Amino acid sequence: MKRAVLYADGACRGNPGPAGSGAALMDGDGQVVAEAMRFLGMSLNLSAREAHGFPTVLPYYVLVGLVVLTGWYQVRQTQARQLQSGNAAPNAQMQMMTKVFPVIFGLITLGINAAATTYFVVSNIWRIGQQHLVIGKMYDQAIAAGDLKPGPESKKPPNDPPAETGGPALVPEETLRRWRAPR
Repeated sequence: MKRAVLYADGACRGNPGPAGSGAALMDGDGQVVAEAMRFLGMSLNLSAREAHGFPTVLPYYVLVGLVVLTGWYQVRQTQARQLQSGNAAPNAQMQMMTKVFPVIFGLITLGINAAATTYFVVSNIWRIGQQHLVIGKMYDQAIAAGDLKPGPESKKPPNDPPAETGGPALVPEETLRRWRAPR
């Protein structure tokens, strides 16, 4: 079995200063197989308020914008799923809080370093993907088991018509017509 060693490091010139990273891949004889060095474009220990000059501050403010955008999308995704499942809409106070919190997190991230801001963006994106996969799968399984009726905006109706419950059906009329049509 051949042996290879990867050396990687990151540093900045001064504190704060321009940040960079580098890596070297060496084979078992100590010969360099591949190497790379990259300037990261920003100092992760600076906040958006501490960076100066237009081209320099742009990545910091893009990160702050991503915190707001991903936070807003995450809330929208959760509320949409809640409405699809037939639950009542959140009360007005809760709706206002969920609209305001992404902006508040944006204001908070203006004053914290870019490393923590990057963490917020990555964790928001992770949760968005997790909600899409896990909650979406649970919703589809609940519909298939008959525990839940699809809402009017549902694009994937169950294979069988809903059981008569005496209450209003949450299935679009066109779908009901297809279920009742002779096969």
